[in-house]
Amino acid sequence: FIKIDVEGFEHAALLGAQNLITRCQPAIVFEAGATIDSDLEGAQGDDLFSLLHDSHGYNVWSVAGYLRNDPPLDLPAYRRCRTYPFQAFNFVALPQGGTHSPNQNEVPT
Repeated sequence: FIKIDVEGFEHAALLGAQNLITRCQPAIVFEAGATIDSDLEGAQGDDLFSLLHDSHGYNVWSVAGYLRNDPPLDLPAYRRCRTYPFQAFNFVALPQGGTHSPNQNEVPT
C-alpha cells in the first residue's frame, strides 16, 4: 500500500517508485490537486494518470467513486474530477484485473 500527498510532486514520486510498483503492484492512494495548480512541478494530471493507467496497468477512481463501486475513471473523467467545480482531489489506483473491492470484507447475511 502506498499513500502519497506530496503537494504537486505525485508524478515525480511515482516515477521514483516504478520498480516497486511493477514488482509489488500495491494499492495506491494519492492526492492530485486542481488542474489550475500547473505551476507545481508534476501537477500535470494527464502524466500522472498515464503513468498509472497506461504504463502500469492500474485503474483509477476518486475515493468516493471507489466506495460507491463506480467504474474506474478514464482520462476525461479524471480531468473533470480535478476541474472546478472540483469533484475530487484524492484518488485510489489498483492494478487492473485485481480482486479489490470496497465491499470485499462484507459479511454475507
